[in-house]
Amino acid sequence: MEIINIIFGIPLGYILYGCYQLLGNYGLAILLFTLITKVILFPLSLVAQKNSIVMVRIQPALEDLKARYAGNNTVMLEEQKKLYKSEHYSTLKNVLPLLIQIPIILGLINVIYNPLQHLLHIDATTINMLVAVVSGAAGISAEQLGSGAQLAVVELAQSDPLAFAASSYSGVYDALPAIQALDMGFLGIDMAEVPRWTAPTIIYPVLSGLSAFALCAFQNRYNVLQIAQGFWGKWGTAIFLVAFSFYFALVLPCGVGLYWIAGNLLSMAVLALCNLIYNPWKMVDFSLLPRRVKLTAEQRHAARQLQHDQRQREREDIRRFEAAGAKQLVFYAEAKGFWKYYERLIGWLLDNSEVTIHYVTSDFNDPVLSGENPRL
Repeated sequence: MEIINIIFGIPLGYILYGCYQLLGNYGLAILLFTLITKVILFPLSLVAQKNSIVMVRIQPALEDLKARYAGNNTVMLEEQKKLYKSEHYSTLKNVLPLLIQIPIILGLINVIYNPLQHLLHIDATTINMLVAVVSGAAGISAEQLGSGAQLAVVELAQSDPLAFAASSYSGVYDALPAIQALDMGFLGIDMAEVPRWTAPTIIYPVLSGLSAFALCAFQNRYNVLQIAQGFWGKWGTAIFLVAFSFYFALVLPCGVGLYWIAGNLLSMAVLALCNLIYNPWKMVDFSLLPRRVKLTAEQRHAARQLQHDQRQREREDIRRFEAAGAKQLVFYAEAKGFWKYYERLIGWLLDNSEVTIHYVTSDFNDPVLSGENPRL
């Protein structure tokens, strides 16, 4: 957890600290923090929107590649890469906003679990002394308090400040007034509390699930990728996200649930703004999307025959490989493009030694398969 605190918790802690100082309310600070993160990530969302439009626009071409190279996945994948490159499509651009959400969530969790460090800026030595008092009062070690140690300090300081009277460290007394004044509540609920299956905290997991459902319904109608999906592609994802959002907000403090709810709702506004800037209805001919290139009977027969021939060749080659006994030298190639790196080396070995070379390839179109040398 220390590395998460250093990389994510400290910088995000300063942002939440600034929000808290500005608004004076913990819940409102989390809402403002959520808005700031959405604004920071908006350029990436815009890049993902443009990239998604490209993906939907080239769907007919991808279907054509699947039909044209049916049964020959290696060639199809190579042609697909060429298409992606020519159209400037990148799979990474679509997932980048989601990937960046992960460190933000980790950082926020760290901030909520460590308010003494991030909200009150109490030094590490004083925090350790405060935790020692709490662990002593509870009759357990500081390690047993785990990630909730600082929250336990806040709870004890606000409920029984005299428990800290036995400490001989002056920093403890200096920190107590600020800890006692710290209010992590929002609308009557402690944002540091993990929800239970009872009111009022259960409202956060419920609202988290409902906000995820609202976001999915909005995306199914206005997200260019979701529009192109079939029924189960749309709602299968929605069911998963609703269940995940409910569970996510159930096992983490209410403050994280509040962030997740606000994030889901703000994501709808982000999508609407992205659609205004890059309007998919002006850039994509959706009438082409339902069309799927169907193989003719001859094409299906040719694909099955090709697969049969390839399996037959594979079985024969496996038998040859196993019958060779002890192997002297074995090369492996994942695709036919590897041959250009191996060709000169293998050629030199065949010309200047008596070694027998075994070459294992995953590509039926590998140029090595046309070789005639009995030692290869």
